[in-house]
Amino acid sequence: MNINMSNIGSIIEIITNILTCISIIVAAIFYVPDRVRANRVGTLEAYDRLKREVLDEINMWSVSEICEAMEDRQSDAYKKLSAMLARIEHFCAGINVRAKNLRRIISLISIKFGIKWRRKPSK
Repeated sequence: MNINMSNIGSIIEIITNILTCISIIVAAIFYVPDRVRANRVGTLEAYDRLKREVLDEINMWSVSEICEAMEDRQSDAYKKLSAMLARIEHFCAGINVRAKNLRRIISLISIKFGIKWRRKPSK
């Protein structure tokens, strides 16, 4: 059995390609579930923040206070309530389209409601 050096080089290249393919498959197998888990954790953290900063605050308001704030559009209470409702709307829009980027969420809401965003959101 005569083994030529060029045959050994070809065998080494084939083995290297097979190992590369196996490593790519293993990396993909571990990456996809980790990415899904990271997205879920991010969503839960965003909901927790929304709950702490917005939902708990709205629960402190009585129905009469909300109705009173809605009557006077120039009052600070109306502006605060509108800001809280906008944050809830942004969160819901982000969940529905699975968006993780604030700029993308704002552009989707702007397209849906025909609103031109006046200022750039901070990162």
